[in-house]
Amino acid sequence: MSAVETKQKAVHMQEAGIQGELSIDWKQLMARKNAFTEPFPAMMEGSLKSSGLVTLHGEASFQEDESLKVGDELYTADNYLIATGQKPLIPQIPGKEYFKTSNDFLALEEMPASMVFLGTGFVALELAQIAAAAGSQVTVIARHQLKVNGFDQELALDFIDQIAKMA
Repeated sequence: MSAVETKQKAVHMQEAGIQGELSIDWKQLMARKNAFTEPFPAMMEGSLKSSGLVTLHGEASFQEDESLKVGDELYTADNYLIATGQKPLIPQIPGKEYFKTSNDFLALEEMPASMVFLGTGFVALELAQIAAAAGSQVTVIARHQLKVNGFDQELALDFIDQIAKMA
């Protein structure tokens, strides 16, 4: 169970006798997250290798003979799986040098007193919820109608209301 859900449940239980001011210790939360996530890439790669898969790292390009060139080496296979991961997109607008990505958020050593999230994608809203629960004053800026892409609108609005109640 996440720290945010635990805090929400405890706040809800205050009407049933749970007392005291609850807070999230950002440094301790991030230390726990890092202890879980840091070994994950090596564990995943080890699992792939133990399953008989070959993993490669580097800049790759397909050749005319359908081989794959990675660095100076050529590889051939019946099937290729390209897993590049995703990178956050910072819009090319004035002030972009002040923007931070989701990776930057998860690397924060301390929670800022206030934060602004640009967009209403599920990652932005999830991080906004975490920031609000950790005590930051959160503002979400939406380009269009406030919605969460790819989610049922009614559920998305309930989620947004939950974030607003934390403020």
